[in-house]
Amino acid sequence: MFCLTYNFFKLIEKPIFVNMRHSLFLLVWLFILLGLSSCRKRGETSWDLDVLSPVINAELNISNFLGDSLFETDNTGLLHLTINRTLAKLELDSLIEIPDTIITSGYTWTLFPVSISPGQALAAGVQQPLTFKFPNGIGLRYAEMQKGQLKVQFKNSYSQPIDFNYSFPGIVKNGLPLEVSETLAGYDTIGQTRFYDLAGYTLNMTGSGGLLNTISQNYSVKVSSNAQIATIQTGQGVTLKISYNNFLPRYVEGYFGKQTIELKADSTKLDIAKNLTATNFKLNSAKAEFKIINDFGCELSAGLSDIVSVNKTNNQMVGLNAPNLANININRANKTGVWYNPYSSSVKQIILDNSNSNLKNCLELLPEYLKYKGSILVNPLGNTSGFNDFAYLNSSIRIDANIDIPLSFSANRFDLTALSKVDLSQIKQIDNINAGRFIVKTNNGFPFQIKLQAYMQDSTNAVIDSVFNAANNTIASGNVNAQNIVTSSVSSDLSIPVNYQRIEHLKKTKTIKIVARLIMPPNPPEIKLLETYRLSMKIIVDVNYTVKP
Repeated sequence: MFCLTYNFFKLIEKPIFVNMRHSLFLLVWLFILLGLSSCRKRGETSWDLDVLSPVINAELNISNFLGDSLFETDNTGLLHLTINRTLAKLELDSLIEIPDTIITSGYTWTLFPVSISPGQALAAGVQQPLTFKFPNGIGLRYAEMQKGQLKVQFKNSYSQPIDFNYSFPGIVKNGLPLEVSETLAGYDTIGQTRFYDLAGYTLNMTGSGGLLNTISQNYSVKVSSNAQIATIQTGQGVTLKISYNNFLPRYVEGYFGKQTIELKADSTKLDIAKNLTATNFKLNSAKAEFKIINDFGCELSAGLSDIVSVNKTNNQMVGLNAPNLANININRANKTGVWYNPYSSSVKQIILDNSNSNLKNCLELLPEYLKYKGSILVNPLGNTSGFNDFAYLNSSIRIDANIDIPLSFSANRFDLTALSKVDLSQIKQIDNINAGRFIVKTNNGFPFQIKLQAYMQDSTNAVIDSVFNAANNTIASGNVNAQNIVTSSVSSDLSIPVNYQRIEHLKKTKTIKIVARLIMPPNPPEIKLLETYRLSMKIIVDVNYTVKP
């Protein structure tokens, strides 16, 4: 006997304070606490214990009713629901993609057969520029490589080994140009492949003649000094297949062309009030700030279209009418000359509110997500920079939406739902509860009534039982003044009966579906939700519990 009373009262000698999303979660934990608080000693006699004591205290604020949203408070104490989303982000590879390029090069003997001595030069300083093919008039003149690869496949059809030297005066690292020197075995028609890492190299892409998108290359070919005197036949020599792969610059400059980048149809989750439905919901006001942040050194013209708020649960959509978002001109970013922060972004802000859009109507839908599409025009006025557009690897074009909803509104009612997983089938001590009740004592500082119900559901989501008695499951609203501001909180008591049948239902329960209906004052008036509003709850256990040996 002492074991149970010690452990149980040690557990509840101080009320437990928690802040939970939905108060019905507390009831599930209450059964678990009762189940885990007993112990047995061999030889003790069964006896009944009547328990009447506060077990759990809880306090809920508005965040418990509206999910994991972000809230801010203005200087009047009014709560604002804030939503920050990135609608689109385009990085360097969306603006400039250096294509993989393959060229065939080498040297072939075109004269009549002749005897060649060791060390004899066959070709020297042969120039063969490489030009990358870009769309949209893009013309690059300089790049610094984050990564990239030069792949060369060599073949030698001459009978003697050949020394091949490939020089790239336009590809430089630490002041030295890239050079490739290989000795190719005689009659190596299968060939060999070599890879050369280009990370950290700079690329002069103007070529020897000042051509854009061009890298200078030249090569020399000679017979190896350890070769034998042999006859080279017409058509014999060295062939190369050169590939430039996976180019990713950490910095690039030139002219980025006049090109349109489409923002394909997409969506972003809003979840303004997750698991919430409402009737006749009307906002007092709403504001949204759309920010276009340009990190690239080129002008842009952007536009968002077909913006639609969607409430999939109610199968409703409202299109956003906002002409200010159709054509937005954005200046280029500027270089700072500071190595650790090399550019300053250009930012364009567009504010939507009740005066220039139907944003409020879109948000009154309580949308789950926002659909949109758009486009970005690069260099709408052409090459105004004189081939001085620039971009860094971590540069981007980003479109952000920051939505501000003051929680001043009217509605007939709200319905909040949530699911909580439970499994009490393995806690045998629950069988020892004979009968009784849980008393939920509330103190409501919100300007609306709260009608609570929870449904026990089995593994197929079929409803087994309800938790609250429908005749006694309403929490009275706080007292309000003529402006519907709460002047004082109001107390209410709810009772949850516990009997054998309900305990059997609990043991079969896999989820509890919680429903909270927030009932507004009549007509409906405007409600202001203040940061100070709270709902406090105290759950008291009043049961008869049998202790068994």
